[in-house]
Amino acid sequence: MFFTQLKKLAGLFWFIFSLSAVDARADETSSLNIHGFGTLGLARSSSSDVGFVRNLSQPKGIQDGEWSGRIDTILGVQAHWQITSDLTAV
Repeated sequence: MFFTQLKKLAGLFWFIFSLSAVDARADETSSLNIHGFGTLGLARSSSSDVGFVRNLSQPKGIQDGEWSGRIDTILGVQAHWQITSDLTAV
């Protein structure tokens, strides 16, 4: 299960990375820039009595020796659009 989650996260990371690579080549001709970013974090708990959550928005933490990438893996996309020379949307 751990390696399945890791493969999914790695695939998503490379997809976002490829979006930012395409943007780098199109910078001079386009006024719309899309950037991807992220962190890959793994956590493990060795206790069956308590679990670990980063914050309360995560209803199920990790417990009992399982590895998880759900706790600290964050992915995001940001767009920057130069509408006119005086107007920018982010």
